[in-house]
Amino acid sequence: MNMKKYYARLLLLAFASAIVYFPPYMYYTFGNQMMERYATDLPTLGAMVGLYGTIAFIVYIPAGVLVDIFSAKKLLIFSFITSAVLTIWLGYTHSVTMMKVIFVLLAITTILTFWSAWLVAVATAGGRKLQTRSFGLTYTMVGFTNIVVGLVMTGIIGNNPSNIGLALTVIAISMVIMAVISMFLLDDKPQEEDGKPAEESKFELKYLKEALTTPVVWYIGLMVFSFYALLATTNTFNQLLSVGYGMTDAQASFIAVFRANGLGLIAGPAMIALSTKVKSTSKALKYIGVVEAILIAALWFLPTSMNLVIIAIIFVLAIAFCSLGARAIYFGTIGEANISGKILGTATGVISLVAYAADMFIHTVVANMISAENGDIILSGFSKVHVLQIGLLALGFVLNILIYREAKKRNTQEA
Repeated sequence: MNMKKYYARLLLLAFASAIVYFPPYMYYTFGNQMMERYATDLPTLGAMVGLYGTIAFIVYIPAGVLVDIFSAKKLLIFSFITSAVLTIWLGYTHSVTMMKVIFVLLAITTILTFWSAWLVAVATAGGRKLQTRSFGLTYTMVGFTNIVVGLVMTGIIGNNPSNIGLALTVIAISMVIMAVISMFLLDDKPQEEDGKPAEESKFELKYLKEALTTPVVWYIGLMVFSFYALLATTNTFNQLLSVGYGMTDAQASFIAVFRANGLGLIAGPAMIALSTKVKSTSKALKYIGVVEAILIAALWFLPTSMNLVIIAIIFVLAIAFCSLGARAIYFGTIGEANISGKILGTATGVISLVAYAADMFIHTVVANMISAENGDIILSGFSKVHVLQIGLLALGFVLNILIYREAKKRNTQEA
C-alpha cells in the first residue's frame, strides 16, 4: 500500500468534514452575524438547524443504501459540487424563506449523499486491518481542521456580517477543489487488506435485509449511541465548573475549548495505540469505559468548593480525553466485526440512525436535570447527570462485550 496516498486520503476526508458541515452549522459560531446579515433572530436560525437535523435523521439509512448502490467516491464528488452550489446560494440570498429551502437541500447533499459515503471512504481508505487507525487519525485531523476552518472563517467574517457571502464563497471553492482532488485520490472500489480493490458486488434488496438483520450492526449502533450521548452530557460541565466551583463563565468556556476540541488531537492517537496493543477496538473501548466511569464517580463525590477547582478541572479534562478518544475509534468496530463489504454502506446508515437518535432528546434531558423552573442551575441535579453518564458507560461496556464475541464468531466462521 502507498502510505503517502493513504495519509493524503485521510487528510482530504478530514478537511471534507470540516468544510462540508460548516454551512449548516455556522449558526453555532456566527449566530450574531447571521442574525444581522439575514435580518432574522436566533430562534429562526435554530429552527433551520433543527429542520436540517430532522431530515438528516430520516435519510441516514437511505444514505447507506446509496453507497452500496453507487460508490463512496462518486457520491462524495456529487456532494462536493452540489453543496458548493447551495453554499454560494446561501451566501448571497437575503430571503429567510430561501434559507429554509437551502437547509433542506443541504440535508440531502451533506447527509443523504455524503455522510455514509464519508464513513465508508474512511473505513476503506487503507483496508479492513487499518480501519481503527483510519478512523482514529481522521477524527484527530477533523479536530485540527475544524480549528483551522473556524479561524479562517473568523478572520474573514469577524464583526462584519456583510462578509458572510465572501466566507461562504471560500467554502464553496474549497468544496470544488476537494471534488477535483477526490477524482484522482479516492478509489471507486473498497480496499482489502492487501491494498487491492475488493471484488465489486451490485446492490440487491436482500443486502438491505441482511444489514437490518445482522445483530452486530445494531450492537455497534447502540454502542456508538452510548458514547455519543455521553459526550453530549459533558457539555453540562461548563455549568458545574462555574456554579459548583466558582469559575467565571469565561474561564469555564476556556476549559471547554480544550474539553470539546483540543484534547481530541492527542486522545485519538492515544486510543489507536491502546487498541493496537490489545488487538481489539471493542476491548479498548471497554477499558476506556471503565476508566471513564471511575473518573465520573470521582467527580461526582468531589465536594463543590472553590478550593478544589483545580482537581475538578483535572477530572473534567480526563473524562473529556476518554470521551474524545472513544469517539475517534468507535467506528473501528465495523472492521473488527468483519461486516461484509457489500452491506458496508447500508450498515453505516443503520448504525448512524441508532447512534444519532441521541440528538433528539439527550440535550433536553440533561438540561432539565440541572435546571430549576426559573432557569437557575441546581447543583443536586448533577448527581442525576452522573448516574445517566455511568448508565451509558455500563450500556457501552455490555455492548462491547457482545461486539467482541460476535466479531470473534464471524471471523472464525470466515476462516
